[in-house]
Amino acid sequence: MKNIYFLLLFLGSSAVALSQTMVSPSRILWYDLETAEKLAKDNPKPYYIDMYTDWCGWCDHMMKTTFANEYIANYINTNFYPVRFNAEGFDTITWKGTTYYNYPIEGRKSTHELAKLLMDGRMSYPTIVYIDNDGNKFPVPGYQDLRKQEPLLYYFAENIHKSIMFDEFEKMFWYTFPKAYNDQLSKLDESQKIDTTGVVKWYTLQEAFDLLKTNPKKIWVELYLSNSVGSNVTNRVSYRNKHIAKYLNENYYPVRFDALDKKEYQLLGNTLKNPGTNHPFHDFSVNFAVNGNRIIFPTYLIFDEKGQPINRLQEFLPPKGLELILDYFATGAHSKTTFTEYQKIFISKL
Repeated sequence: MKNIYFLLLFLGSSAVALSQTMVSPSRILWYDLETAEKLAKDNPKPYYIDMYTDWCGWCDHMMKTTFANEYIANYINTNFYPVRFNAEGFDTITWKGTTYYNYPIEGRKSTHELAKLLMDGRMSYPTIVYIDNDGNKFPVPGYQDLRKQEPLLYYFAENIHKSIMFDEFEKMFWYTFPKAYNDQLSKLDESQKIDTTGVVKWYTLQEAFDLLKTNPKKIWVELYLSNSVGSNVTNRVSYRNKHIAKYLNENYYPVRFDALDKKEYQLLGNTLKNPGTNHPFHDFSVNFAVNGNRIIFPTYLIFDEKGQPINRLQEFLPPKGLELILDYFATGAHSKTTFTEYQKIFISKL
């Protein structure tokens, strides 16, 4: 398989970028919206649209600070189509088959019709509009310093926005990188704090499959990449929930498997290794986690008591979602009822 690539395209320095070198002016490689739309047809990526005006002082400040951060600029350039959009400009723009204009108003500034659409009519500057690969738009108003901007980038680049509200994810992000966000964590009252006292007993992939021979139990595998923020947040927050850790230990053989692993494994009569050619991934990663021509992180795999795969999940799972999934398969409910119906039953018991 020669054309595998990461959903997370940027594999440089891991979070957090707060101490990265500052440069000026911005190193972001801005596109106009029409060019970005053409490029996205062949290579889908989310849009990052900076909505600004010529008179907006905070827009200019964000250009000289947040956008001048080398790590932030590189991450945006690689994982998004960055677009600068003058909300009061007079360019005629065709977007998704419709042409939009700015109709001048005598004696005062006028707003471009497309800016009104992208910002849902709430004209506040700066506003960053994120548009995901499904075409859903998410306007985020206000100046974003590094501490606010970085988790937002991961939230949309890794499709975490599909699983959890940003406020909840941001707090999990603080717990994942406590040294950088110690001041934020210190402000949380007891009701806001996250339990991280749980300890999962992790097995290697070989150990888990070998144990099936003498003590059959389902295997839970998280296929991770060290640079995936979603993987890091799951490992340092979700798995450390004491209820989740206890449930995993009792009902599964838990495994965290590095997608770039170099070891050779004997699993159910098959030899799996990292061939080191064409792509950097281990055979196990390619066999079980490729979606189209991508490997998405994190990927969760569930194997039954005979070592046969029974499910694959390729999305970020917050603690509540993780607890539900673990219970659905551990109890065998997956063979008796739909996930939607089981979800109703599970919630009613809480």
